Amino acid sequence: MARNTYANLTDLRMADIISAEINLLLKDSTNLLNTPFMQYAGSINNTGTTTIKQRKAGLMGYDLFTTPSNEDDSVASTSITDSHVDVTAVRLALNYELSDLANMTSFGQDVDPMTLARSIADSYEATVADKVADLFSSFTVSKGTTNAVFDLDDFFNAIFALETASNPASLSVGAPGPFVCVLAPKQLTELQNSLRSEQSNIIAFSPANASMLEAKGSQYAGSLFGCELYKSAYITAVSSVLTGAMWSAGAISYCDGVPNIVHGGNEIMPMGKIVVEMQRDGLRAITSVIGHAYFGCSILDDPKGVKLTTIA
Repeated sequence: MARNTYANLTDLRMADIISAEINLLLKDSTNLLNTPFMQYAGSINNTGTTTIKQRKAGLMGYDLFTTPSNEDDSVASTSITDSHVDVTAVRLALNYELSDLANMTSFGQDVDPMTLARSIADSYEATVADKVADLFSSFTVSKGTTNAVFDLDDFFNAIFALETASNPASLSVGAPGPFVCVLAPKQLTELQNSLRSEQSNIIAFSPANASMLEAKGSQYAGSLFGCELYKSAYITAVSSVLTGAMWSAGAISYCDGVPNIVHGGNEIMPMGKIVVEMQRDGLRAITSVIGHAYFGCSILDDPKGVKLTTIA
């Protein structure tokens, strides 16, 4: 009589099994929206427009007193310096389609509609980080060298540029601290390598610990000379050049909007700044999980930022 071994029961046993735990691919969903370094322009909801005009005025010490030649001389009126920056929210969307069979054969909550909904929420955070990184190349002042790696000199040159920044009246008043520096992972490792060879004992780098990572996100790298350091995978090479940035509060502004979807037959789930909608196609046995959001960002005050360009 033949033995009923595992090898013989090929039609009754699986060749392999899938782990109940899905190992997530590397991602970067850390952004700076909940920090002082990003200025919130507001929401476009119920405003009648997609664009928020942020006004800028030269007040609170911007203009100086004049000294008349005589005490009874007439003093000319001073024109208030004013300008504005437009921040426009645009539509963002992400759609996953899941078949009934794919959902039925899942191992618990691995890839199912609710998991996809939570994933869409994280994707919004990652998209914001990507949009902010796209702004870095628009800063006027540039430090670093496009054919060299990033080092400590480039870092301090950027701090010097911010601390000696001029306002439109050509007054070197300096951007107010603290500063934040967002670098590509390669730029960050190059800075860390440069720190290893630094001989000065007054330069103290405070790397991120577990509590800091929990509070500030997984992409927080630490603090150097009072400047907060983050890394971003969304700083990508353009013509073999990486462009990070250092800036102070008030340099970048953003606006958003929460979709107000007319309730119909679809299931709608508000999730903070986004809305997730479930849409059913019964003829194809497909459930669509769709994320809707509106977001926009702009440089609000160019002298308060410096782009950091290095070789990719």
